[in-house]
Amino acid sequence: MNYLNKAILNKYKQHWHTLRDVGFISNLTRSQVEEIESVYKQEIDANFSVNKWCMSCVAEMIRVLYLATKFDVQIDDANNATAYQTISDPVNDFKQEKFSDSPVVQEFIQAIEKASIASDEQVEQPKPQVKRGRKKRK
Repeated sequence: MNYLNKAILNKYKQHWHTLRDVGFISNLTRSQVEEIESVYKQEIDANFSVNKWCMSCVAEMIRVLYLATKFDVQIDDANNATAYQTISDPVNDFKQEKFSDSPVVQEFIQAIEKASIASDEQVEQPKPQVKRGRKKRK
């Protein structure tokens, strides 16, 4: 990957981080999408073309581009920063973290479970319906 392509990917990394972490992308103009598309064409597929007005298509292009170029695992030499890792499943990752065994986290989980049980108990039973209308004559 040449220096210009790295600079373009670095320029738009906040869009990649939003897409990776939150799952959506926004605020990209047509010229910005064309710039990212040019990097995609140079690095992955020269015949690629994206619908610039379809944000899900653009998001998929950005996802493939940043994963294929391994942008998250490259160390930024200028800042000597640690590498980012792509989040595969945040829930399971949280369960595997060492701080999930801390007493504060366990207390919080128990409080949520108690609140859930209490809200289930407070569900009102449906009232019997009263028949309305004219009474039948005998």
